[in-house]
Amino acid sequence: MREIRPRHGVPECVDWTMVSPLSQAMSASIARPRAGEPVLDLFANMRLITAAPEYDWVNAAQIWSLATVNLTTAKIHAESYMQ
Repeated sequence: MREIRPRHGVPECVDWTMVSPLSQAMSASIARPRAGEPVLDLFANMRLITAAPEYDWVNAAQIWSLATVNLTTAKIHAESYMQ
């Protein structure tokens, strides 16, 4: 399995192969504000697509992400899990 690193919300492969998120119809996310805090809890479900044979495993992958968005510091902590 080859490595894919997310950068600025777009997956980037170490060998510059294109891997893109599918359309909005194939992904879903929701942000829930925390009461009394400048923080959002973000939940996302998405799929990726590529035509590159060496990355064809991503076409079948479903990715679940959990993130905390701190609006005061403008920092995001995210963890993603592939099914």
